[in-house]
Amino acid sequence: SFPASISTTVTRRYNRETNIPLNAAGVNWSNLIDAAYIISCPNASNGLERLANTKDIVSRVGLMDTSPGGVLIEEFQTDDEDRVRGCYTSHIAVLQKAKTKLETYCQKNNNENNGIILVLEDNISLSGTLRQSLLNDVESFATAGAYSNNWDMIHLSYTPYVPNFLITKTPEDSIVKLSCGIGSALGTTSYLLSYRGIMSILNEHDRLGGYTGESIPDMMARL
Repeated sequence: SFPASISTTVTRRYNRETNIPLNAAGVNWSNLIDAAYIISCPNASNGLERLANTKDIVSRVGLMDTSPGGVLIEEFQTDDEDRVRGCYTSHIAVLQKAKTKLETYCQKNNNENNGIILVLEDNISLSGTLRQSLLNDVESFATAGAYSNNWDMIHLSYTPYVPNFLITKTPEDSIVKLSCGIGSALGTTSYLLSYRGIMSILNEHDRLGGYTGESIPDMMARL
């Protein structure tokens, strides 16, 4: 896992986009992800401090320039009327942009796996356990073998005990399968999403006609 403290970023509407080129010594992400996003809410309490801390962490873990211009920082205004809606709409907005980006990238590069994105909220922290061998295991799981075309989402954040939640082994020693039930949504602090996963969420969003009161972690767990 890639432990991170779990809490929800409160966001509402797209405000502006900033490209941060982050090239640092350390582990190499370039063979795993095709695009990376940080969801931030600068006008929230300690918002700028949180973003600065996240940018420092992203640099220290060697998150390479995986997309033109670097890691994309997506900034939103807080939704003080409905914080669940704020979190939901910010992640949907990022996934809509990622869909277009991956479709363009994968079409250009004939990528049969259709691309993988990394999404971070600006409240991550490090445990010190991230290493290249772990990323290699995640890459192997995500792009080769029995699960390569049969996964939607890989959580990279620390997972506490939650109800209706089952952990089982996979062929990769560093990867476990998380089976979620009602009340066991795992949050959205740090995760990988396949193109298939992006489309599953966006198609459900369209089917529902937008936000219905369901949180984005609950939707992800349900799907």
